[in-house]
Amino acid sequence: VWLIVYLEVDEADVEAYSFQNPTTLDLEEPFHYPRAGSKNAVSELCLVEFDGTKEGEIVQRRLAPSLLHRFPWYEYIVRVGWMPDGQRVWTQLLDRCQQRLCLAVFSVQDFIPAWENHPSDKSSTVLHYETSPMWINVANILHFFD
Repeated sequence: VWLIVYLEVDEADVEAYSFQNPTTLDLEEPFHYPRAGSKNAVSELCLVEFDGTKEGEIVQRRLAPSLLHRFPWYEYIVRVGWMPDGQRVWTQLLDRCQQRLCLAVFSVQDFIPAWENHPSDKSSTVLHYETSPMWINVANILHFFD
């Protein structure tokens, strides 16, 4: 069985602006841009599961309860990856002011089939939590060892 972690991003509530395409000069292309104080895109952490055969079933899974339910303050999913054991997913979450950062880990069992809608009491494992009165600089230097 193969698993791929991915994000579903919903920009439905983000205001769209039109900008002129510099290559055509006559067409305007809409661009969703969350200005300060306006609604931002909402992201959901998901998995797709498949066995790699032509006849195999593809199962889409979503984190339950959602990230927003577990961490109501988060606005951005900064990074996502797999733990070395391949059975857990890590993610870095950041608030909109970039003053609160959380590194959380979820088991693949925390992801339920997308069509199911049952409540879950699964807890999150928070490996690191950081706050700053200014802002948090997130770098791409995170690595987990076996």
